[in-house]
Amino acid sequence: MQVSCLATVALSASCVMVDGSEDDLERVGESSEAVLVERSLPCSTGAIGYLEHLPSDYATSGAQRYPTMIFLHGIGERGSDLDDVTTHGPPKHIKNGNTMEFTVDGKTERFIVISPQLPSSSPSYTVPWLTCVVDHTLAEYRVDPDRLYITGLSLGAFGAYTAATSAALAPKIAAIAAIAGGGTESKACVIVDNDIAVWAFHGDADTTVTLSKGRAMIDAMNACDPRPDPPPLFTVYPGVGHNSWDRAYNTGHTYHDPNVYEWLLRQRRGGSVSSVKLTPVSVTKESGAGDASLLIDEQGVAGDPRDGAAGQPTRAWATGRASDMPANATIDLGAEVDLTDVYLFDTNGNDVDRDDEWVVSVGAPGSWTVVANESSDRYLTWKRHAVSARTRYVRITNRVPFMGMAEVVLYGRR
Repeated sequence: MQVSCLATVALSASCVMVDGSEDDLERVGESSEAVLVERSLPCSTGAIGYLEHLPSDYATSGAQRYPTMIFLHGIGERGSDLDDVTTHGPPKHIKNGNTMEFTVDGKTERFIVISPQLPSSSPSYTVPWLTCVVDHTLAEYRVDPDRLYITGLSLGAFGAYTAATSAALAPKIAAIAAIAGGGTESKACVIVDNDIAVWAFHGDADTTVTLSKGRAMIDAMNACDPRPDPPPLFTVYPGVGHNSWDRAYNTGHTYHDPNVYEWLLRQRRGGSVSSVKLTPVSVTKESGAGDASLLIDEQGVAGDPRDGAAGQPTRAWATGRASDMPANATIDLGAEVDLTDVYLFDTNGNDVDRDDEWVVSVGAPGSWTVVANESSDRYLTWKRHAVSARTRYVRITNRVPFMGMAEVVLYGRR
């Protein structure tokens, strides 16, 4: 039977015929700021040692929350020497100088990485042990609660599936990346029911954990009713044995574009993010000149800027003279939405030496919270602002006269 490399249209997954350790082909984001710190946490299962990696701006970023990755090592790295955990995967890259910073959709983001170590006496990752690690991570670190990811290789991949099929842990997890492992097929629908995104990797020449074991978990998820949407990704490396993690965890684009880290950053708890359907009647102009409905009158022309399929709208809301400022318009989304991204199409390219020419706020009339400030400094360019807010209303404010905004595209989860 011919084994192919499987991926969705939006994800390019390259197949490589030669086995071996090649994860140092690309070292992206190396810096002296890539630091691993040894920590320990008490648990009912016994003290757990772990390696902590924090973003370079963690100490100075105030209340900012970060996407967080929990890495589960393989059977050979069990013990009490935490340096063993740096043998493979993200901790190895961090030890080699990678800062775990990746740019996705024009925004550079930084991972918190927590890498716990199993004792030599533990044959597997258990739910109580994983619960202690997950709950400690959520409680002690500034984790974005919608972007907690679990990844692991070999025994650690089984651990990632164990966490994702736990009724208690699954609601806390946005995505897993499982390399050269499998799980309990009878519990696969727990993953689907909790909208956990999955990307699994396997070598077709793996004799330690056979390809059939890895595929069985994917097939079990796809057999759930309702079916997973989107379906789990399954990448198979022809001619590769048990060590498929050097490819899967590569920090560049030798094997995948996006790579696994960039893919993780796009996943959020509670299902996939989609564009919010808007029509011009959703807009109410509060102040300023012109027709504010032009902010969302060309949604079809705008396309899907989050996925790189963006058009160029031409009709803009021209907000008027200085006496009309600030100009305000409210967009009614029709129901509460977990807003994740705001895209603005700049038609001006006027750098007027301020960063709040356009302001995006959420809340309700009379009670607004600013979530994004836009400097209209690039001509005919989509500008993305990451947002984390649940709201029915979005307010667009212009503070500078004679400025035009051609289109607003919003993304979130209903």
